Amino acid sequence: MNCYLLVPAMLAAALTAGCVAPASAVAAPPATQAGEQVNMAGRLALKGSMPMVQVVLTRDTGERWELMNIPPTIAGQLQNKRVTVEGKVVRAAATPMMLPSLAVTTITLAQ
Repeated sequence: MNCYLLVPAMLAAALTAGCVAPASAVAAPPATQAGEQVNMAGRLALKGSMPMVQVVLTRDTGERWELMNIPPTIAGQLQNKRVTVEGKVVRAAATPMMLPSLAVTTITLAQ
């Protein structure tokens, strides 16, 4: 099927026919860029085993971020707790082997 100009009445039919990808199927650019200062909240968890423990924040959306610059003693005290972090984005896009990462400047226990 050839698709050209889609008026609103034809949009549903075009989506059904597979001519147009719904907006949810189109890859969006990363919401954050490397070097950007951000705030985010979620549950902190320690992943892996010593000496390669990774501090991970899981947001309510399910998005996971590696948190950098958190001392192991602090990370251990905050494990499985809800926290709010502020910091600079180091790696904005996840790869199959690496999470996006945040260099944390401030971490607080969420209320």
